[in-house]
Amino acid sequence: MFPAAGCGGPVVSDLPATGRLRVEVHIEPETLGLYSQFSATWAAQLISGAAAGGVESSFDTRDISAAEIQAQDDVLKFNESQDLRAGQWQISILVLGLTGTAAVLDTLCYQQVLQDKTVVVTFREDTISCTSPLGGKLPPG
Repeated sequence: MFPAAGCGGPVVSDLPATGRLRVEVHIEPETLGLYSQFSATWAAQLISGAAAGGVESSFDTRDISAAEIQAQDDVLKFNESQDLRAGQWQISILVLGLTGTAAVLDTLCYQQVLQDKTVVVTFREDTISCTSPLGGKLPPG
């Protein structure tokens, strides 16, 4: 062990309480047949959570062809989010079919983001809902 010349004791600090989201949207095969191109955006806002850590809002947008979604088992997959503050989040999704910009899916749900975890939230067009291994839920009302 080296001498600790002029060094104090160890400094212990709390690590930021952050987690991540990965959003997926299951599109029905019938819908994929109606449009050749889709535009999709998810947006998330922290409702309540840790006092420190990652960002309090986030979003991602994708323009993707029906063929690309079909190649991923009819699932539109977004990139993983940046570090988000751990806590309760409201996540909204808007998917447009670009022939006439018809809304294929426009809904939101609540989801818990956990420290040091990536939570996969799956929206489904056929049931207008979202699920995750942690039990995402639709908003009240």
